[in-house]
Amino acid sequence: MPAEALYPNTDIDADGRALTGARKYVIAFPAGSLPPVRAFWSLTMYDDALHLTPNPIDRYAIGDRSPGLRYERGRSLKLYVQRKPPSAAQRSNWLPAPAGAFRLYLRLYEPERSAVAGKWVPPTVTRVR
Repeated sequence: MPAEALYPNTDIDADGRALTGARKYVIAFPAGSLPPVRAFWSLTMYDDALHLTPNPIDRYAIGDRSPGLRYERGRSLKLYVQRKPPSAAQRSNWLPAPAGAFRLYLRLYEPERSAVAGKWVPPTVTRVR
């Protein structure tokens, strides 16, 4: 039921290319555009068979309840999705990717009306390399 949870998901980047651990990606939430929820939100990583993927830091999801999450000016947020660790300054916002294809699920629990009505749209996944 959308009033309880929404699960927008993707297996492609902003240019329509399949997501793969061979590339690096950024998901940027501009200031004032974090997922509108009354409970919490998270971004979860799955492999192409929809299984959680083992990774060196045992992180399978990242979200507003993740310890040490680093926000930028105006509470904007960048999440880094890639196989190898990003720079030390970005590591707290890193969601490790598997070697091959993967899918991302953004989970919104108790979403606000703007999300349920489609007025809030999740950011795209931008390939940076």
